[in-house]
Amino acid sequence: MATIENTDSELFRQVECWNLAKKDEKQATKNRIEIEKKILARLEEIGEVLPDEGDRTYSNGTLKITLGSKLNRKITDEKRLLELASDIPEDLQPWKVVETVKLDTKGMRWIVENEPGMARLLSEVIEEKPAKVSVKISEVD
Repeated sequence: MATIENTDSELFRQVECWNLAKKDEKQATKNRIEIEKKILARLEEIGEVLPDEGDRTYSNGTLKITLGSKLNRKITDEKRLLELASDIPEDLQPWKVVETVKLDTKGMRWIVENEPGMARLLSEVIEEKPAKVSVKISEVD
């Protein structure tokens, strides 16, 4: 771990501001979720029923609220699904078989460091750009 002299007080003032903002952010998220629960409870109290899927919009002339409902679906048994496929007409099969190519980032990092010629060749088809710097601040033990 690198150590920065305590003389850079501006850096640590910014760290403290970050800590306070992160705390406020967490509290704001908790507050928003609680309010959303109250909105949904109130709609239920007044007899409004949301669809399982789709949007419903309400307005009082000044404010508008749109609530989106959806059902998350996923295949839980791919092998069994493929067995059932012969019993389901192709135009009614709600799935697609997709083959994807994913980059092995650890392998690519090794190539960049150890095989610059190969890295140059791959740069034609692999984009590389800096990601956002992550910031993690924690108490020192």
